[in-house]
Amino acid sequence: MLSTHLRPRIEAHKISAQTGINPSPVGTRRYMKRYVSLFVLSLIAGSVFGMGSGTGGGGSGSSGGGTASGGGSNTSQIGEGGRAVRLYDQGVRAMNSKKFAEAQARFAQALTENPRFAEAHNYLGYSLQMEGTQNYPMALEHYNRAIQLKPNLAQAYEYRGALLLKMDRKSAAEKDLATLKRLNPGLAVELERVMKKGKEASGSVVKQGG
Repeated sequence: MLSTHLRPRIEAHKISAQTGINPSPVGTRRYMKRYVSLFVLSLIAGSVFGMGSGTGGGGSGSSGGGTASGGGSNTSQIGEGGRAVRLYDQGVRAMNSKKFAEAQARFAQALTENPRFAEAHNYLGYSLQMEGTQNYPMALEHYNRAIQLKPNLAQAYEYRGALLLKMDRKSAAEKDLATLKRLNPGLAVELERVMKKGKEASGSVVKQGG
C-alpha cells in the first residue's frame, strides 16, 4: 500500500473542451463539479460554433494537451470525449470509496473511448497498484504512458516514483523526484517524505537483522 501521504488527490480536476483533461489537484470535490459543468458548456458552445474548424484549442498540444488528433473535433469525437469523461468521473468516485477494482474497470473503459487520456492512465495505474504487488508491472506501464502523453503531469511522477521505490528501483525513483521538484515542489515534498521513510524502514530492518 502507498503511504497516506501519497493517496490520490482525486476530488478536483480541470476539464478542458478537448477530449483530454488537465488535472488540478486543488482539494475539494466542488471544483470537479464546476469543471465538469464547464466541460459540458464548452461542448454545447462547440456544437453551435463548429469545433471542427480547429479554433478553440486544436491539437497543437499546448497547455499539456496533445490529446486530440488532427486540428479540430467533429461531433463524434466530442461525444466520445464526453463518454470518456463520464467514465473517468465514475472511476474517481470509486477511488474515493476505495473500490479499486471498480475504479480499474471505469478507467479502462474511459481509455477505450479515448486511449490518449493521460489522467485515466495515471489513475488506472494507481488503482492497479493498490490492488497488490502482482499488478506493479502493469501499473508502471500506465504511469509511463500517462507521462508519455503529458510530460508535465506532476502527479504521475509522484505515483511512479513511489512505485519504483517499492520495486527497489531507487535511482529511477530519485530521477522522478528531481523532475517533480521542478514541476510541483509540493508533491515533491510528499514523495521525498515517503522515500525517506522507506530508507528508515530499510535501516531498521538491517539493524534488527544484525
